[in-house]
Amino acid sequence: MLELEGIFGDSGAISKVLPRYWPRESQLACAQQIAQWFADNRGGLIEAPTGCGKSLAYLIAGLSCNERLLVVTATKALQQQLLNQDIPIASQALQRPISAVALKGRRNYLCPQALVRAQSTPQAFSESSQQVLWQLDHWYFQNYRDNWGDLELFRAANIPTELRRSVTTSHQACTGAKCPKFSECGYQRLQESADSADVLVVNQHWLLSLFAANPKAIAESGLSERAVILDEAHRLPSLGWQLLSQQSYLGWVSYWPDWLTELVDINQVGLNEQYQALQQLATTLVEQQPQIQESPLDWLNRATGWFGQLMAVNRAWPELLTAWPELEPLAQQTHMTQLTLECAMSPEQVITVQVSSDGAWPLYRLVDSTPKVRWQQLWQALSDAKVLISASLAAGEDFGPIKTALSLEELPSQQLALSFNYQEQALLLYESSAPDISDTRRVGYLTELIESLACAAQGRTLALFTSLDAMKQVATALHNSGLNVLVQGQFPPQQLLQRFRLLGNCVLLASRTFWQGIDLDPGNLRCTLIDKLPFLPPDAPELSGLQASLGLPDSQVFEQIALPLACWELKQGAGRLIRREKQRGLLVICDPRIHNRDYGQKLLTSLPPMPRTQNRDQAFAFLRELQ
Repeated sequence: MLELEGIFGDSGAISKVLPRYWPRESQLACAQQIAQWFADNRGGLIEAPTGCGKSLAYLIAGLSCNERLLVVTATKALQQQLLNQDIPIASQALQRPISAVALKGRRNYLCPQALVRAQSTPQAFSESSQQVLWQLDHWYFQNYRDNWGDLELFRAANIPTELRRSVTTSHQACTGAKCPKFSECGYQRLQESADSADVLVVNQHWLLSLFAANPKAIAESGLSERAVILDEAHRLPSLGWQLLSQQSYLGWVSYWPDWLTELVDINQVGLNEQYQALQQLATTLVEQQPQIQESPLDWLNRATGWFGQLMAVNRAWPELLTAWPELEPLAQQTHMTQLTLECAMSPEQVITVQVSSDGAWPLYRLVDSTPKVRWQQLWQALSDAKVLISASLAAGEDFGPIKTALSLEELPSQQLALSFNYQEQALLLYESSAPDISDTRRVGYLTELIESLACAAQGRTLALFTSLDAMKQVATALHNSGLNVLVQGQFPPQQLLQRFRLLGNCVLLASRTFWQGIDLDPGNLRCTLIDKLPFLPPDAPELSGLQASLGLPDSQVFEQIALPLACWELKQGAGRLIRREKQRGLLVICDPRIHNRDYGQKLLTSLPPMPRTQNRDQAFAFLRELQ
């Protein structure tokens, strides 16, 4: 193991790579703790405060132990940040080459076999989509050896949703080496590079989806042999409920016919009766698709005939798989559909329905299924050397809620010291007189306050909203204010942040995706405003699902689930403000509940300790000092 003090010190290796680098005790402590856990082949949880430089800390700690790393982060944007910024810096600091690959979900990559199918039925697409289809064909076969068919790199035109789903595939639908276009598959080439990489970077959705589709895939793909960093781990409980709870997505119907055509030669074996069962079920579901789209729950309650066909297919699978083992993923899908829908048809069962992005097939999810068991299975499948890290894992100083939600009660935890002197660098403004969150005057209040703050801060204001509707209403109200206003959705996220940095005097209005993982230059940000405390709605399916998985009575849902989730999110939002040693800024919380509800004090204590005021004039004077 390398001497980490020499890397993170005043004149250490990182300072030679980054001219503006300054040593942080919390960064060194983070790296040392991770290195020790990895050396002992065990793991834990670390709350690393905003600005400590956790990405470099865990990369250098893991690589200094000669570990091959699996880094699991929250979003695709953070994957690219690690690949393009942090890993090259770690490579220079360690003075050795580091091979790294980022893998995203299959829907991010063009599938050459799906492209052929789409080109065979161009009449199924609009005229504009047909033009994009032929552009994709030319782009892919010119570039797939270099860019793996990553659709984010296709810049010729926007890809309509209908076309994107037609030219991509999923983990479940991919036929692998049996595919006629396997040798031309960019994703398979990328996967081969990933297998040998020192650092494999994926996002949380990718890992949980892979495990949910096939628990054996962790070991089969070699991921269990890598030390694991789970970054932004505060998001895992909510995402786990979405992906690890018992559920069935009927989308397999859309790729079933293609699989049967490409993989099955019915003339080779005498299984005509079993094969007909497959065909009959597929035909029935396709015929009933309009009714399924119109009312997924009503259709489920009326689904008696096709359910018998589904049971017949599942009875036929042992013989079918003997002849065609490549159909195993399809068999898993139909078995899970039967199991889930048998439970869903019970009058006592609570179920949620989510319509897929293309609106074609619903996803049925059982609210009282228990992802807690699935978490235990996931941790067993991964290496024992695993670290969960985030700027917000504890509620105050309590790691209990996150450990319980993720079935990690036995793992140690550490809360690192703050990286900044918030008493000198920040001020918190919260007004007890702010209109209630349901008050119709809220939009006017927020609009006037943002205008005043932006005037005092010379723009340089980030306004974070808990909903897109509220953000859009304030954006409309600010339209004629004379301010230079940028709004989430106006441009792609990275372009939006780049414009904010370059223009310098902007107000940026953003919603939940900007609450974490963004780093604005100190000179461009002086004020961060949070419109509401980030509580989930009381009827959010996520709360019901987490309650069921934890086995909590109704009386404990707020204290054990809703409040910790809000604490984690509030820490993330507030963490956008101070990102450098000498940066100063104003944090504004526009929700009167922070002052007049009992739980407000717990939320306040979850934030870094900074001076507080309810006096707007004092806050404006503080902003003017920063000029």
